[in-house]
Amino acid sequence: MTLTLLPVPELRDIAGRAAAALLPIETAAMVPIPRKTDAGLEALVVYYEETGPRLQRKVHPPSHALRLDATTGQLLHFGPTTPERLGIKRPLVPVPGARIAPGMTGAEFADKRDRLLEISRDVWLAFAAGSSSVDPVTAELVREYVDLFLQITKPEVAPFYLGAARDFFSFLRSIAGAP
Repeated sequence: MTLTLLPVPELRDIAGRAAAALLPIETAAMVPIPRKTDAGLEALVVYYEETGPRLQRKVHPPSHALRLDATTGQLLHFGPTTPERLGIKRPLVPVPGARIAPGMTGAEFADKRDRLLEISRDVWLAFAAGSSSVDPVTAELVREYVDLFLQITKPEVAPFYLGAARDFFSFLRSIAGAP
């Protein structure tokens, strides 16, 4: 049986509509990440606050989480959370290479994020297959995914991803060597 996933940009849009109804527009959202469950694969979106002046933003711990069935887009859960409930352990461990380049324009950031979302479904399918050995084309996509992830993720937020989806990031590490 072949697993069929919705395109990750579509999952992101579904999550965005659900969150817009309950969270302030200023709330920051992580890009969707996959998590394996007994029922299959789900997309997790974690929300957090940022405060302070534009160049000195303070990132706060995750406050809300949203889970979608990655095959149907059905909302499984949305509500308040804590880092501990997400599996994020403290102290946060820095993720080498995670940083948004100071000179990156908004358009460049959007292009990189959109490309990450575009290739996510193929990377997620490889993760769902459960193997740490993939074909060369998929391995190259995984490396590109990791490279883009590191370029669009703030160093303060990267540990949230790794803590909330340990299995997925272990898979990425097994193929690409990082993060």
